[in-house]
Order: sequence, then C-alpha cells, then structure tokens
Amino acid sequence: MGAGISTGGLALLQQLASDTGGRFLQVTSAFELVGLFFELLAESTGSGLLVRAPTTIGANDMRQIMLSLEPGIARSNFAIALANAADDLTLTLRSPTGRVITAADAATDPKITFTTLPNLRSLTVETPEPGTWTMVITSGAIASGAFEVLADAEHDGLVLTASLGQERLTFPQAALLSATSQFDGERVVGALVNGRVVRPNGTVAVFPFFDDGLAIHNDQVARDGVYGARFDRYGGDGVYRFEITVTNVDGTTFGGEDFGIGLASQARPAPMFVRTVSTSALVTGVPAIPRPNAPTELRVTGTTANSVSLGWMDNSADEDGFEIQRDSGGGFQTVGRVGPGTPVFTDIGLPLNTTHRYRVRAFNAGGDSDFTNEVEAVTLPNPPEAPDQLTAQPVGRTQVRLNWRDRSNNETGFKIQRRDPGGDFVEIGTAGENATTFTDETADPNVRHTYRVVATNAGGDSSASNEANALIRTGGFLLVAPGVLDFGPVQVGTTAVANVVLENDSADRLTVVIQIPASPFSIPRFQRFVIPPFGMREVEVRCSPRSRGGYNRLLRFKTNSPRTPTLDVRLLGRGVR
Repeated sequence: MGAGISTGGLALLQQLASDTGGRFLQVTSAFELVGLFFELLAESTGSGLLVRAPTTIGANDMRQIMLSLEPGIARSNFAIALANAADDLTLTLRSPTGRVITAADAATDPKITFTTLPNLRSLTVETPEPGTWTMVITSGAIASGAFEVLADAEHDGLVLTASLGQERLTFPQAALLSATSQFDGERVVGALVNGRVVRPNGTVAVFPFFDDGLAIHNDQVARDGVYGARFDRYGGDGVYRFEITVTNVDGTTFGGEDFGIGLASQARPAPMFVRTVSTSALVTGVPAIPRPNAPTELRVTGTTANSVSLGWMDNSADEDGFEIQRDSGGGFQTVGRVGPGTPVFTDIGLPLNTTHRYRVRAFNAGGDSDFTNEVEAVTLPNPPEAPDQLTAQPVGRTQVRLNWRDRSNNETGFKIQRRDPGGDFVEIGTAGENATTFTDETADPNVRHTYRVVATNAGGDSSASNEANALIRTGGFLLVAPGVLDFGPVQVGTTAVANVVLENDSADRLTVVIQIPASPFSIPRFQRFVIPPFGMREVEVRCSPRSRGGYNRLLRFKTNSPRTPTLDVRLLGRGVR
C-alpha cells in the first residue's frame, strides 16, 4: 500500500508475490483498500463482483446505480466505501418490484443484513429477486464526497476469471489479457466483454475484448468463450490495474468446435448476468506522453424534458476519450465519458425544467487537457394544460373575438388556429402568457369559420381546446326573442309590461320598423330605429286589457334586410277581474 513506492520497489514486491504464489496488488490510500478488501472477500467466498466504481457526490444530493441480477443468486452484497468517514452518506436499495430496503429492515427481515463501519455501509440480501436493482445513495453534510460503489453476487456455477500473459512488462510490450466466464462449468459464448484500466497517474482508459480468433486481439479460437485483448496505451511507469466486465444478455455455453462432420451443437442458453474481475501488471520504461489538446467550442445541441445534448470541437488526435462534467448547483461532477473521436454526448435522466452547466476535457495516458468553455442548458418543462370553454363571437365585418379559459400555469403563450370550410386548421395568430382573448381580424364575411386554441411552452404544445364556430353575416340579419310573449292573466284596467329583444347578427346596420299591434297591446315609443352591427335593442311591449277574455295578436318587425325582411312575435294575454 502506498503511492510513493519506486518502480524498483514495486518490481521487488511483485516478484515476492510471484515467488510465494500470491498476487501483487497496489492501493494508494485506505479508501482504495476498503474496495480491494471487498473484492477479495467476494473472490474468497465464491461470489462474483458486480461493480466496483469510484464516484463523487455533493452535499444534499443523490446518486442512483442500477444493477442487473440474474435468477439463481443465493446472496448479494451492496456497499459504499467512503473516502472520508465524516461524510453523511445513506445507502438504500430498490428492488425490481419497487420494494425499498433500508438499514431498518435488517431488524425485522431475516433476509436483510446491514453492516456499518466508519468507512463502509453495506446491505446484504439473501436470495434477491432477479431483475434490475437500484442502489440509492443520498448525502447530507459532505467533507470529501468521494466514495466507491461496490456490489457482488454469490451464484453457484457462475465464474469469471481473468489472466495476464505477463505481470511485468517493459515498454513497448503490450499487456495480453484473457477473460473467461463459465456457467455450470462451461464457457459462455456471445457475451460482451470490456476492459477498463487505471494507470499509475490516475487516468483511465477503456478497451474491448474479442472472441474472433485474431492474434492481433490476443485471441486464438473464434467463439470458444475465451476472450482476448491487447493494451499498450501506457502513461508512465508503475502498476496498471485492469478491470474486466462481462455482460451476458443472450449468450450460450460453448457447444464445442465445429469439425464439419454434422454433430449437433451442445450449446445451452446462459442466464443474463454482469460480472467484474480485476488484475494488475507492472510496466516500466514508458516514455513521457504529452497531454491532449483541449477541446473547444462546447455548445448545447438539443434539450428535452429529461436530457441535454452537447457537441464540441475535437482538437487532438491522441486522446483516449473525453470527460463530461455537469454542475447542477453543487459543483462540477463527472457525468460521463465518451471514446476518442466522439465529440458528442447526451446527458439523460435529468429533472424537467432545471438548469445545468457543462464543461468537457480530453484525456489520455499523459493526463487531462484543460476544460472547454462552460455552457448552460435548461431542460424543458412539461407541455401546458389545454385551454377550454372557447367561444367565438363576430364583432365586425372581418372580426371575430375569441374567449377561453386558461387552465395552465406554465404556458408562454397560445396558438390560435382556424379552419375554413373544406380545409385544415392553420395558425392565424398568437396570444401571450395568461391571455384569455384574441380577435381574428382576417375573418371572411358569410363564411363559417371554426376556431381552436393551443397553449404552448418550450416543452411543446398542449392538446387543442374545444372548437367554436363563427359566421359573419352581411346585409343585416335580425334575431328576435322570444318568439311568443305571453303576459298571462292581467287585471282589467291595469297595464303589464314585458320586453322583446332584437339582435342584429350581421356586420351591417339594420333599420327596423315596428308595426303597431292591435289592442290591448301597444308599443309606447321607438317605432322606427337603427341597430348597429352586432348590436341589440330591447322593445317595451304593454298589455292593457279593458275587459275580460283572452287576446292573441301579432307584433311585426320589418327590416331592410333581404334575409330577414319580416319577423313576427305572437302576443298572448288574458284580461281578468
């Protein structure tokens, strides 16, 4: 253990481990030692490592790590190793069926064990259900924020092994790695195998494994379940720690080599699983490698309610990849890496309508470049609620006034849409935030228009409101209500009063002449008048019976409109004593 050991000292320690049948492993801090002990404990108990991933967290924040567990696991350990015991970190689990498991469950559930040490929090689950488990890490007060996510699974018959051709290498010798996963004693073919190496200077590189039978990939036989890789992207003398992860989705066990004699394959489906194993090598004689040029021109290329897409200029030809960092209010944290020559990244799983800052740097074996410029992005909100209660009222020769109810609290405006006979809805205008009215100044006379309104914001459009129709008539058009005016019983010698409402439902002035009704009904005034466009007028009608009996008369309105030249209202009443 130590970060200041000379190359010669490392070589001596490695030789000592080899001579005594042991393994040489180096950690540079007590924090890394906790993770190493977890990994070694998993190996010694026959468990397979699911994940060992260093990460960071800010104060009052949360991290979620999802892990896939296959059927048949007897026991799984989920843990976090803290770099600083003063950090307030809490570990909880969420099962595939949604059950939340906390430290308190260990007191009542015999299948749950909780372990806490100054630098470790661990939950052990017996016979965990298969599927996707989520480790949820929440923070309070933070001194360091660095921690390591650890998980393993004990599954009889499922084994992952890795080996190095040589554990001591001199530049430019390549590290030749092999990895084999077995299920029930048979190698698994068709899995995805990837490597991750941590160099002595702390930089990280990823590389693939192959099962294609090519010597350039350190593989001898294609599709035999033995995966090979070569690595020579060194960055200084020292110990290189290789982490190999096998992910099986639809692989099978090795069915034997095909000798062309028609024998049936003995391959069997292998379960879905993820396993990780590590090994290390000492490399010396590595020349100094310059850091890559910094990327530039970082920009936001797209946003959704839950994601931000970025692009930048790649100014280097020798980077191992790019590191993307995000600041959501608690300081910059690494949120992803992409490979060399890949100047794009999409950050997913973000809360809607939130602000984030980003920066990017390149990295290789020589170290990290400077950061790009910083950019800010805001995820989109949910689309607003649709307006309703839309009405449309003609108010001029080419004007229709729309009114509606605003049901949302996050719209930035409204889109006004109109459909003409035989056509589709088209946008004819917009209204601002919190608006509830709009006047269409381009309506056509004597054409029935249909309207609807859509609320909008950066997250998209709402569904449409109800539809409302409007028809601007020209040449005058008289509407009269009621059609029958019944005064009922009226005491002889008295007068009852009621009103008839006239409405000019057109864009032209309307002249109205009243034909005086027969007794006992009368019109006291305004026997001739003009109603303006879309205007209204009330006409007072009186009933003054002089004797008992029923009355049935007509009240006639004559207009200058060819459409409604005459309209009648029937007047009814009964004189009583």
